[in-house]
Amino acid sequence: MILKKVIINFFKNDFRTKNGTIFFIAILLSFYFCLQLMFGRSNIFYLIQLKNENKRQELQLEILEKEMLSLQTKTNLIENKNSDYIDELLRKKLNRFPPNTYQIKRNN
Repeated sequence: MILKKVIINFFKNDFRTKNGTIFFIAILLSFYFCLQLMFGRSNIFYLIQLKNENKRQELQLEILEKEMLSLQTKTNLIENKNSDYIDELLRKKLNRFPPNTYQIKRNN
């Protein structure tokens, strides 16, 4: 009730003065900026969403960098004609074995 009387008194008496008008404009601008912070194009919620997305992409980047390093290592082994790695690839991918080798099968 007291706040209502103060507001009514402000608009009846103080609003018409220079200081009252400046104060009212300052309050309106503050209210506008608060609304922009909460619901504007670049609001706080959007900033939080961007930070979360940034963290997610940084984690994805780390995973991809590890995978790239692994692939580079494998390609270097193939380019350098590492016979052990090539034999391993033949066994895994093509189910082929170099000559004079034996395959032992287990029965489960």
